[in-house]
Amino acid sequence: PLSLHNESNRFVHEMTTATTVGLLCFRILAACCLTVGCIGLVTPRSRLQTTSPHLCRPSYRPSHRTSVARTTRSRVTTPNLNGHSGANGSLVTDNSNGANTPALSLRTRLLHHGAKSYGPLILSGSETVAELLAGIGYSHIVVDMEHSPVDVSQLTSLLRAIDSASRSSGGTTAVSNFPVVRAPGNSDVVMTKRILDVLCPPGGIMFPMVENAAQAEMAVAGTRYPPGGIRGCAHPFVRASRYGRNSDYFDVDSRDILTIVQVESEEAIENIPEIGMVDGVDAIFLGPFDISCSIGCMG
Repeated sequence: PLSLHNESNRFVHEMTTATTVGLLCFRILAACCLTVGCIGLVTPRSRLQTTSPHLCRPSYRPSHRTSVARTTRSRVTTPNLNGHSGANGSLVTDNSNGANTPALSLRTRLLHHGAKSYGPLILSGSETVAELLAGIGYSHIVVDMEHSPVDVSQLTSLLRAIDSASRSSGGTTAVSNFPVVRAPGNSDVVMTKRILDVLCPPGGIMFPMVENAAQAEMAVAGTRYPPGGIRGCAHPFVRASRYGRNSDYFDVDSRDILTIVQVESEEAIENIPEIGMVDGVDAIFLGPFDISCSIGCMG
């Protein structure tokens, strides 16, 4: 019995020692992991960069390079056209001379300065999602009404979240996030009017499933006030004109809306030359899923 008791004590001692050593090693490993984690947390933003064009993470390195406006996931850089580049590569307003110089609109950048733009597509009605994306530093954000449950009331809330985050995300110098709204269809003039009445410029509107020049002309007409179009006029009373406080809205800002049409079928692709010649069509967006369906090869 005495021998068994001694062996038992020795076994307990060895187990205790092994447990103590194991816990010590675990603590050392945990400390190393924590140290590495802290190093990662304090890494300067200027060293963070997304190299893959397929990742939905912006580059934080200031850059004068440009990017493309027709994808929902990619690196975000914007050109230094009017102001200076912020820490996240986005264009910000210039306050160096004591005045707030407005940034160029998305339409002006793309059409007159050869710029490109990257931005996500929001299929959610969540204002939190919109606010988070707007604070990242994308140069445009597409709010979808074609394939999402978003109605005009929800759209208004999403646009408010984007506008608010765009103004405040950079502190005293805000980043430029231009909202682009994808309409439910291309021929609903009333819906186009309601969208534009809550979309404060500069921004854009996108029309899906445009098959030919006639449909493109109808879509554009809904974005213009008479005599150049058929948009109903209530500009002194709507959000788009800041409820009448923006005196330039009717003559200037309402014309600075980027108008995009989507080509999404084999027939529409053949009609691209005619669609592109329609006055007021600023950009053509290719819809790959619908195009693949139209030729019987989904995906």
